[in-house]
Amino acid sequence: MKTQNDVKWPKPVILADDPSSARAVTGVTGWIDRVGMFHGHGLEAKLRAQQAGATHVLCTGCKLPVRKPVVKCMACRTTEATEKFFARARRMWTGDEPVFSETAEEYFNSDEELDDYCGEHSTTREALRLRLCTEVPYPQLDEEHFYLGTEDLDLELPKDLYDALNTLNIIAARSHSGVWLPSKYRMTLYGEVQNGED
Repeated sequence: MKTQNDVKWPKPVILADDPSSARAVTGVTGWIDRVGMFHGHGLEAKLRAQQAGATHVLCTGCKLPVRKPVVKCMACRTTEATEKFFARARRMWTGDEPVFSETAEEYFNSDEELDDYCGEHSTTREALRLRLCTEVPYPQLDEEHFYLGTEDLDLELPKDLYDALNTLNIIAARSHSGVWLPSKYRMTLYGEVQNGED
């Protein structure tokens, strides 16, 4: 009997209700999926075999086949992300803080940078889904940061490392800068200003 490591997935589109996604066998009572994995017997076993034998599922949005393990096609994911973005409250960008593009996954610090990027990539500010950023102070670190992945809570840092950590935290607390992260606000677009929406 084949193991999961032996499985080589073919390219045709096969959904769970396709007859080739699973088959009943004799000799042993139960269900084997399309590539030979045995799933037991009964209705639950049949459903497991069908799901395992399927290469695609129906998109939860448009109901067209999409390759597993994705459950929503790119077009529907883009539509959902765009709708969520434009439902955000908006604010004018003063240029005092960076803006973050959800689609490009890049930060921009000026109108010139945005214009250059749009020109080089044949895109628009609207398509970039720009969010204003907010400055977040540097976090304070403690001893637990050194013990990630261990269950030994009785460990103690050497004194020189402990002192250095305290010094770092003091410097971070006194710093007049921080980390810029996307805020909950989207950037008001030029067209929205022109249409009197702000």
